[in-house]
Amino acid sequence: VLDLASINPTDWFECNFRTLCGSNTSLERIEEIAFDARRCSPEVAIGDLRAYTSFDLSTNIKNITCPVLLIEGSEDWSCPPEAVELTYEKLNCPKDYVLLNNVGHFSHTEQQDYFNEEVLKGLARLNLL
Repeated sequence: VLDLASINPTDWFECNFRTLCGSNTSLERIEEIAFDARRCSPEVAIGDLRAYTSFDLSTNIKNITCPVLLIEGSEDWSCPPEAVELTYEKLNCPKDYVLLNNVGHFSHTEQQDYFNEEVLKGLARLNLL
């Protein structure tokens, strides 16, 4: 994937960002997300992808003690709900998991109101509000 992305990272990120959006995301918002992808320099885009694909907390997850709120879009193919659920199961701290229906990878920006409402509910369930 890194080899493919490195050929033309700007186009690769733009195309992928479009497909990462959920079915309830407006075309206008998808265009804004794609525009943001095009603004990123190729070096930063590849660096971001390298960091994302090499970042692994699995050996340290047992050491997390602070409350954790996991929020996931049900249509996020890059970090699917099944992967987030496995992370949730491994946490030994106060935790909550929210699955946002018909939302993709950019839940915080695709569906801001829905996301913010669910964050507040999750924080309340964790007694953090």
